[in-house]
Amino acid sequence: MRWWQVVLVPVLASCGGAPADEARDGGTVAVPRDAGPLGVELGEGRTAFRELPREGAEIELVLGPQGGWHFDLAVRLAGADPEGLGLTYAVLDEQGAAIQYPGRVELNARRVLVSGDHLVRVGDRAVLDVRDGNTLVGRDLTASVEAISADGRRASDRRVLRVVDRER
Repeated sequence: MRWWQVVLVPVLASCGGAPADEARDGGTVAVPRDAGPLGVELGEGRTAFRELPREGAEIELVLGPQGGWHFDLAVRLAGADPEGLGLTYAVLDEQGAAIQYPGRVELNARRVLVSGDHLVRVGDRAVLDVRDGNTLVGRDLTASVEAISADGRRASDRRVLRVVDRER
């Protein structure tokens, strides 16, 4: 056996994630599954879910590291088994035209967080198809998410959001 195999094989073997119901850090993570009808709530957040009010919600415009513009979106799910669940995001301007590159995320137990009897997905991005994101500041856009479970159940949520740039 070569020296790099002695070092690399144990490192690679330790990189696999634990299934959602296995013990992690001395505790058990139980993913809530099929606890009623499928529900989804659109929020924002890169590292934690932040609720967006139904009316008067603001969303921060983010200039990405590659020079593009995006929103950091998050969702809270109820009655969901994360295995095979898909999320589709959309952002529309005032005339109803899509201003976002298509955004779809396929989930599993490793790609969600457990929060009480809900699942939370954070850090998704709505990448905007605009040259200058500054033209969006102060405008109202419609953001939506549709969740489709592996067994075909659907739920959706939509918010009208005022675009803000607090770093200006």
